Parts: sequence; C-alpha cells; structure tokens
Amino acid sequence: MAPQNQQKQPAEGKTYFYLIYGLVVLYAVCYQLQSPIEPFLIDRLVTSNDTDPASSSSVTSQQTYGNLQTVFNICQMIGSLLFGTILDTFGIRVGFLVNFLACASSYYLLSEATSIEYLYASKIPGMFMAGFLVAQSACLKGIQLSSSEQKQQQQQQRMEVLGKLTASYTVGATIGPTIGGILGASGDYYLGAKLAYFGSLLCAALAWFGLPSSMDLPSSNVSKEENNENQDSKGKWSFLGRYIQAIQISGMFLSIKAITSVANSIASTVRPLILKNQLGLSERGLGLFMSITFSVGGIVNAFGLGTLSRLLGSDYSSNGTVRHVNGNGKVQDKKMQGSTRFVVKNSIMGMCLLYAILSLTYSSLGIISLHALVDVTGLSFLKSLPYIVLTLFLSVLQYVLSTAITAETTSMVPKEIRGTMISLEHSIFSAPRIIAPSMGVAIYGRGDIAGVCMSCSLIFLSVLFFWSKVIQRNKAGN
Repeated sequence: MAPQNQQKQPAEGKTYFYLIYGLVVLYAVCYQLQSPIEPFLIDRLVTSNDTDPASSSSVTSQQTYGNLQTVFNICQMIGSLLFGTILDTFGIRVGFLVNFLACASSYYLLSEATSIEYLYASKIPGMFMAGFLVAQSACLKGIQLSSSEQKQQQQQQRMEVLGKLTASYTVGATIGPTIGGILGASGDYYLGAKLAYFGSLLCAALAWFGLPSSMDLPSSNVSKEENNENQDSKGKWSFLGRYIQAIQISGMFLSIKAITSVANSIASTVRPLILKNQLGLSERGLGLFMSITFSVGGIVNAFGLGTLSRLLGSDYSSNGTVRHVNGNGKVQDKKMQGSTRFVVKNSIMGMCLLYAILSLTYSSLGIISLHALVDVTGLSFLKSLPYIVLTLFLSVLQYVLSTAITAETTSMVPKEIRGTMISLEHSIFSAPRIIAPSMGVAIYGRGDIAGVCMSCSLIFLSVLFFWSKVIQRNKAGN
C-alpha cells in the first residue's frame, strides 16, 4: 500500500503548488519590469548631475551600473544566509511575506529615485528579496524521499519540479521586460517601479492568506515513523551547525556554483551594455530581447528538463561519490546520481565552448569578417546576430545548470535543513557577484565583447579542470 500512496500527490497540496507557481510569476514580472530601463535611467540621472559637458558620462554610467549590481548582490548574499534559518524556523508563509514586503520597499524607493543616491538606497531592501529561494523550499517540501530503490525516481521528480518552478519564473520574466520596455519607451522611467510596488503588496496578501500556516506543505506520502524521525532531529541543528553540515555534504557542487557564478555575473552585467552601446538596441528592443531569452530558457525547463533527466537516469559512473546525511544526522557516502551529474558537467562544457566561439567571432579578425559580410549582403543585423543567437543558447544552459545543481544539493541533506541548503546556495551564487559586475565592466571597457567572452570561457574551463581532479581523487579513494 505504501508505494501506491507515494505515487499520489494530494489535491490540496497540488493547489498550493499552483499558487506558489503563480506567486513566482508575479514576483518575476515585478522584478523584471525595471530591468531594461535601468541603464537608461542611470544615463539620465548621471547626465543631469554632470556639470562638465566635456566629461565622459557614458563611462560614468557604466561604472555606476556595475556598482549598483555589486551593492545589490552584497545585500543578496547577506540576506540569503539569514533566509535559510527564517524558512526552517518560521515556515513558508513568513518567508514569502518578508520577501514581498522587501520587494515593495525596494520598488517604492526606485519609483522615487531622482538621484543616484536613491538608486543605491533602493538596492538595500534587496537583502530580503528571496522569492525564488522561498518558492524552491516550498516545492521541495512536497517531494519526500522514498526507499532506496526509488531514489533515482525521486531525483527525476526533483528535477521536473524545479524545472517547472524555473519555467514559472520565466513566464513572468518574459512578460516583465516587454512591458517595462514599452513603458520606458514612453519616456516615463518610473511607471514600471510603481506597478511593481502594488504588485508586490498583492503577492504578500496572496501568500499570507492563500498558503497554509503550518511549517510544511500538506503531504500524505510521508509515513508516521518518518514524521517522528524528522521532529526528533530538528533540535539537533544549531544555527552555525546547519551551514557547516551543508558545506560538508555538498562542498563540490557549492564550489562549482560559486565559480560559474563569477562568469555568469560578468556576462549578465555587461550584456545590457553590449546590446545598448555596441549593438544599438533601444529600450523596446532590449526589453524584447530579455523576454525572448527568458522564454526560451523557460520552455526548456518546463518541457525538456524532466525528459533529459529520465534519458540520462542511469548511474554511469561507479566511482563518483558524494557525502549524504540521513534524518538522524549520520554522514554516509553514496553514488552520485548519473542524470544530474551528466547535466551539470555537460552544461559547463557547452558554456565553455559557446563563450570561446563568441570570443573568436568578435575578435579583431572576426569583426573585420562581419563588417565585410554586412557590406556584401547589406544586412546590418548580421553583425549582432551571432551574439544574440549564442546568448540564447547560453541562457538555456545556464538555466539547466542552475536547476541541476540545486536538484543534486537538496537531495543530499535532510529535509529539516533543506531551506538552509537552498539559502546557502543562493548566498554562494550572490557572493561572486559582489566583485564580478565591476570586473565585467572593466573587462568590457578594455576588450569589448571578445575580452568578456574569453574571460567567461576560461572560467568555465577552470571548472572542468576542477571537476576532473575531484573525480580522479574519488577514483583513487576507491
């Protein structure tokens, strides 16, 4: 009878999952409304405060844009660490409420930003803007570990749920930049922030009154013995002990997350600058490109990620092992799941290759070839086409890589510190972004597109080297 119960998800639980997906859509819409407009708003504010007509306001705008991203990611790194304890202690409803109130505060300050100082102030509430983190924790609480014979099936289910959650964010992230670009094209650079403010307050009310007040989502596929075991083990974890245990368990994947986040942050920071300054996209065009990028990634996560996990479900490496902790806090070794391991490694290889191709395409010789092609065909868009197309592929791989790492790390820890695990992962994701935006702007200023892409390719290559060393060490240990 137990296996049959494990295959059924209660209807009430499904309703809560749909609400969570809806909240993520609205969260993404609000967050992305201002993203295509921010570079233009910075230009306007810097120009209005520039008393020297001969000074280079373009360079100042780029530096300001990078510095704003750095401040935001400092806040994100600190807040993510705190959010893990909030979720594991107070639950999902409180987590969502704190998140959406922080969002509303940030967007209100942004809507009143008539100076650069106001823009910096609007980033401070970002410390507690962790809507996707909360949603990940909420969804994973509904996926319970089963017997050892079913762990591969649980891994596939975890990938599918996280893929759907990412797809939900993508729906909102597709709508948001498009609307924001249209609103910005009208000349009002603050209307998007005002809409995001009211949208965040609406989400706060929906989360508080629509989600259950209990710590966990309703689930009928957890045995009474497992519930008792979880309750007995909750008191064993101190605040610091939660994070130490999580690092011990998944240090390899957290290291990969940190290193790849440097490259992804460099690329994402300079991307709007490249599209705006070098490739000449307008507010509307930049918003449309962001929407297309998000939509392509979302389609892959919604419809392709589960299939990919099932196709690669066998554990093809008998030598790869990771640390695993059961509900009693006992550390054990287990084989790495073949599917997620394959997805992580090959996503990294693909991103390394695509960035190298972009670097060669926009090198000195490549630019000459592109200009010659434009002169012969008369099609000016061919100059930007390689960057746009390959960036779409990179976006897909980045989505898949992030989802696969989260699926792997959350499968290694007991449920009572799963929120801590996710928050630690988000914090590690944000930490490199403290310095990476400034690095990206500096590299872009000296090497244009080619320099940025080659830097990213070398970073991913270093991760592959690190990966090979870890596997060799595991083989030697066995």
